[in-house]
Amino acid sequence: MEPCNLSLDVAVGRGLDTAVQSALEIGPAARALAEQPPDVVAAATDSIREALAAFQNGQSVALPAAIWIVTAKA
Repeated sequence: MEPCNLSLDVAVGRGLDTAVQSALEIGPAARALAEQPPDVVAAATDSIREALAAFQNGQSVALPAAIWIVTAKA
């Protein structure tokens, strides 16, 4: 096994708004906010935007990520 550190652009080059929208549509935030009232969704959206803004560089929002490469020999 070999670790591979990388950056993952959660905005896919489309800016902070896209990154925030993606966070609200997929993953744990989407499930947690699914049936919440609008004021809760708005507060969460603001928090997500603030957290992701720290990683914004132009139109990219690159988050640190890691994967493991597993090689098998027969």
